[in-house]
Amino acid sequence: MMQGYETEQEPKRLRRDLLLNAAIVILCLILLIQTVALIVNVLDYQHVNTADEASLISMVSYHQYDTLVENVHRNEAYGAPVKGEMGQLYAVAYYYEEAMLYLAHRGAGNEAQAKQCRDKMQEYEGQMGSYGFAKDEIWEFLGSSPEILK
Repeated sequence: MMQGYETEQEPKRLRRDLLLNAAIVILCLILLIQTVALIVNVLDYQHVNTADEASLISMVSYHQYDTLVENVHRNEAYGAPVKGEMGQLYAVAYYYEEAMLYLAHRGAGNEAQAKQCRDKMQEYEGQMGSYGFAKDEIWEFLGSSPEILK
């Protein structure tokens, strides 16, 4: 009788073991998928978008010089390649930055630093190329005029 009992229980035990093994395999697959999703999210979170040439041109067109400076520095920090007219757009950003510093130093009476800023502005003005028109727009944006440099 004992032997008969074991043979009756054998299919039930096999079925139970099969279900438990299937549940373990499914849970392992879910864990693996979640781990991959986590890794993708972490890598995507660390990715920083750099500004392309079209974005920088748009910033100049809409007089968003503060955003232009921010994006140029981000591009430089992340080693974004300088393509096309981006070098000229970078010069516009640097010119704007130096113009702000010039006004700040001049207003504070720091003539030596203001002169350094003016010299850098002249250097960047020469690099602006076809975006040279931005010089007057920058001064208008800052509420001043380029005649202040003389």
